Amino acid sequence: MIIAIVVGLIIGACMVFFIKSKPKDNSVTTTDNQEVSFLKSSIYTLENEKQKLLKKLADNESLLKTIQSSGDTSSNSNDLLKEINKLKDEIEDMEDSIDDLEAKNKKIRSEKNEIEENLNNIEKENRELLTTKEDLSIKLATKVREAEKDNKSLTFVNSILNANNASDKDMEELDRKTWEIYSFISNSVYDCLKNHTDEAENLGYYAWDWRNTEKKTWIKNKKVVAIVGEFSAGKTSIVNRILSQDDPDALLLPTSSKETTAIPTYISKSKDFNCQFYSPDGDLRTIKKETFEMVTKSVLDKVNVSHLIKYFVLSYNNKHLDNISILDTPGFGSNSDEIIKRTTDVVKEAHALFWVIDINAGDLNQTSIKVMKDHLNGVPLYFIINKTDGKSPDDIEKMKEHIKKTAFDNDIQFKDIISFHKDEKVEVLMKYINEIQIEEQPPLMRYILDELNSWIKKKEKEKNDLRKERKEIDDTIDIRDDNFNFIKNEISSSADTIERLVKINF
Repeated sequence: MIIAIVVGLIIGACMVFFIKSKPKDNSVTTTDNQEVSFLKSSIYTLENEKQKLLKKLADNESLLKTIQSSGDTSSNSNDLLKEINKLKDEIEDMEDSIDDLEAKNKKIRSEKNEIEENLNNIEKENRELLTTKEDLSIKLATKVREAEKDNKSLTFVNSILNANNASDKDMEELDRKTWEIYSFISNSVYDCLKNHTDEAENLGYYAWDWRNTEKKTWIKNKKVVAIVGEFSAGKTSIVNRILSQDDPDALLLPTSSKETTAIPTYISKSKDFNCQFYSPDGDLRTIKKETFEMVTKSVLDKVNVSHLIKYFVLSYNNKHLDNISILDTPGFGSNSDEIIKRTTDVVKEAHALFWVIDINAGDLNQTSIKVMKDHLNGVPLYFIINKTDGKSPDDIEKMKEHIKKTAFDNDIQFKDIISFHKDEKVEVLMKYINEIQIEEQPPLMRYILDELNSWIKKKEKEKNDLRKERKEIDDTIDIRDDNFNFIKNEISSSADTIERLVKINF
């Protein structure tokens, strides 16, 4: 019975190994593990059976010795010897089978280890490939985003370069007439007045400013307020707050992370949103709302639009813009002469300046102080302490005192100091803007007429003086003529008398 069981185990193990051969697919399957377990179980069973046979063999050999020592040579002794030899043969066969199974088990384990090693290598390669794939995906996504930005930038630049002139018939007529007036003033009127008044030298500048104002409908007859200050102080955010408080869908002004790309922007009121820009060559051009929406931070950072756009001219249907034009500037806190000039060129049209200071940046720096003293003299100045949300009243008050002291020490005149933040009501700022009084300047034409009338009166006086002088000369000539005629007559009479006397005496 035992022999049959052992033979069955051996046959089963052989069938598993030889009949169910596994493909080397570099994976350790459940079948592989089951096969190893089955071989281990078979070896364990055979070892147990072997031990039983060895025990039985030992018992038989011990019994045989006992029989032989007693001198018994019966058939029992021979039978027992045969059984012992048979057991030895079975044990030897079983050991061979165990050796075979162990060899097979070792081979399977070796193959399993090799497969597991290959699997680990493959998994490592897969992980490396996945990492490479992720890196490439990130790089690809970055390149795609960059390409999209480049495409938007190119589309924007193309739209700017191909923008239509904003001039209509009325604008063209206004341009023509103002040019004729400017030319007449800077030439003919100048020639008349150049020897009459020292101000004649400035007539050309006055006339040019007048012409620009007449053409710039967004500032004509309006209170112009410039939002100035250092770069990143939050100037544009304040303007956007004015635009969006009552209209969350209002198109906001773009901000830039580079001061060199910021563009001055005029904002005034109209019935609908309108977007125009002045080119560096002086043309006013119109662009679509969709084009202006492309003016994002990324586009501004990629394209130096200052070479294409001198300044933007926007109009909104916003109640806060009644009779007001707001000028958003690139910033005055820069060391760039180009940016300072770009800003001063437009700020000179403002009736008041609101200098924005980031409370987190501290007091006014020396660059800002120099700009105020060099470029802003005579223009009403207000300070806005921005980004005060989260600051205590004491912190805000300390900042105000710092600004007051700095302004006083540097002889900078200012009207007031306002605290503001992103959630502040716009009315806080508009209160100060609405209180600004504009000093009415005498119209250019009135000034010129006054100067011309003065010149005419002077010339009339000179003419009358010359006439009077001429009359006096004429009277003198008449008197001298009378004297000459009298003397002439006397001489003639004397000559006649002498001639008669000569005839009588000789």
